[in-house]
Amino acid sequence: MQDALANINREIQIFLHDEENNEIPLTVRALDSISSLFSNLAACSKSRFFYGDKFLQTAFTFAFYGISEGDHIYSVKEAPSEPQNPQISHLEKFINFKKKIFNFCPRKNLSQADMERFRKQFEKIHGRSYEEELFEQNYLSYVDPEIALETAKLKDKFYSRIEGTIKCHRKLVKSFLSKSAKLCPCCRRTNSKSTQPSEETNNEDTDVVKE
Repeated sequence: MQDALANINREIQIFLHDEENNEIPLTVRALDSISSLFSNLAACSKSRFFYGDKFLQTAFTFAFYGISEGDHIYSVKEAPSEPQNPQISHLEKFINFKKKIFNFCPRKNLSQADMERFRKQFEKIHGRSYEEELFEQNYLSYVDPEIALETAKLKDKFYSRIEGTIKCHRKLVKSFLSKSAKLCPCCRRTNSKSTQPSEETNNEDTDVVKE
């Protein structure tokens, strides 16, 4: 298992072309995020990265886009955006995202019948009342397991930015376990003392019986 994970997260050499088309050789790991490329550009650079004809989302990894040994990535300066209606822009982004995600489905060449069989199994677990988006997410993870890996990584990044979520909870659990381990022996000793009858009570009881 560890060998398989090490093989997935192998080191690869790629070539980054900056905004002036200077070629920068880099050694990265397959599961590093695209955002790691920013450290090789100017500090104030606002760039977008392209691999072939694909625009790269910086939260995803090199492995997600199939970037391998010797591939070239191009950095293009981001043009200033014009003000848009936020509702329209969010809708367009959502539609484009859905289209891009469903491009992964042909990887297993699943038919409509396969999808319906998966839906039946899904309904056994979640029932017939569920959101279609939840089904789509599970189906895509089934079609391409790499999507499940990327989803988990994105959730991890999202929660790490919220104060008092993962890190604080882990500290709380660790503190609770360590303190309870220290307190439990004391509690057991005090409980055992309270449950044992004292000599005075025993003597009183025997005296009453003698009388």
